Amino acid sequence: MFSESIIEETVEVDIFGVKADVDIRLTESGSIEATLPEMVQVDGPIENDLYDFEGKKNSNTQVELLKCSVSESGRFVAGEPSKFYASSISPSEIIIDSSGGNAIVNEEVTVEIDVLCFLPSNPFIDSVEELPLLERDDWSIYGESLDDRETRVGLIKEFKRPLRTATIEVRQEVNGPPSRQVEKALEQIQEVVELTSFIQGVEPTPFRARVTAVDGDEYSERYEEWFTKYRRSIGCAFTDSNFIYADLRDYLDEAYDDYLDNREPYRLHMVISWYLDALNATRTLDTKMASICSGTELFAKRHSDHGPGYYKTRNRIGYLVNKLCVETEDLAEFSGTYDTSYSQASDGNNNTVGVWSKCVQKLFSILNLDSDEEEVNYTHEYFYSYSRQYVIHGDNLKITNDELYRDYEATLTLFQRLIRNQLLDIENLENYNKLSNLNPEDSRV
Repeated sequence: MFSESIIEETVEVDIFGVKADVDIRLTESGSIEATLPEMVQVDGPIENDLYDFEGKKNSNTQVELLKCSVSESGRFVAGEPSKFYASSISPSEIIIDSSGGNAIVNEEVTVEIDVLCFLPSNPFIDSVEELPLLERDDWSIYGESLDDRETRVGLIKEFKRPLRTATIEVRQEVNGPPSRQVEKALEQIQEVVELTSFIQGVEPTPFRARVTAVDGDEYSERYEEWFTKYRRSIGCAFTDSNFIYADLRDYLDEAYDDYLDNREPYRLHMVISWYLDALNATRTLDTKMASICSGTELFAKRHSDHGPGYYKTRNRIGYLVNKLCVETEDLAEFSGTYDTSYSQASDGNNNTVGVWSKCVQKLFSILNLDSDEEEVNYTHEYFYSYSRQYVIHGDNLKITNDELYRDYEATLTLFQRLIRNQLLDIENLENYNKLSNLNPEDSRV
């Protein structure tokens, strides 16, 4: 299924001044393929660069093949001039446009976007209908799973490769030509994609966008873009243990506006990217642990930079954990390298009730350090420091695989709780099913 075509076209393209037919196709895995039925003779050697080519499908439809790499073949016969040929081209983007660039003004425009690795609804509920995901004053976003999404998710799990699973529809009132409509729609879904990737553990990836309707009527022209410019992170590949299902509409509606405000100051998109790296089943345990450490330290540094300005990792992490009011005692006790003799008994509640007072007390002590050279007695917040030194600096070589695994699971849960508490009001977590109860698990068999 990964290599099956969604659409195939033959277009005429001007390649270095020579008109040639090019077969283009878009696959279910989001790959753009272009084939030259015959090699194209060119004037001389082709430089190793990226090229843009223009062409047409018919008299009314223009085609652009953008950021193309070109492979060259040569023929060299003694006593004859050398001949050079373009033997293949590989575009990164394709635009097909019959609109003539005419603007759409004062009308609602619908842009449909094909997406890899995206589930708009609970994967355990049999629903493929269009679902509203997020609405604001002048735009709204809807999601719809493909009919055979269960088969597709199964293939993603098995092969650890991205595959088309759904479409996202953006309805917006934006004045401008179709190119502007698509550009704006892709901008609108960017934060939605990032927020969704946290609870899915997989990053949804747009790869085709089309203008499909104007004021509810089918668009009379054709405008679509194929592209490969988005990162394709397989993350946890929809494994159940890391799929933190929550009602996507409620989650997006609560998290979206604050995420917009805090995305850049706290580098939240980068933090979530590190989180996805830490879930990737194709990576080794120590590299996944290193991703968690890097993401947590980035997160802690950004919060500290906008607060007390600590430069010691331990103080930054202590500040972050207590500012976001994340319980860590149970994580320290689960971990493989933390000395539990320093632990106080946990009350068994790792989320909201009874945690606030401890957070406030510890945060107050952190903020009242005379200097960054002083340190609060962190017994739980930085419980994974031993394994952190191992994966980042190569210290503590006596750490066992079992200890590292338990530290990974505990620190992954810490990372999840930190991101969750950044995105959502922790007093309302009971509305979010698994999000309200994030605990480390030993899932080894």
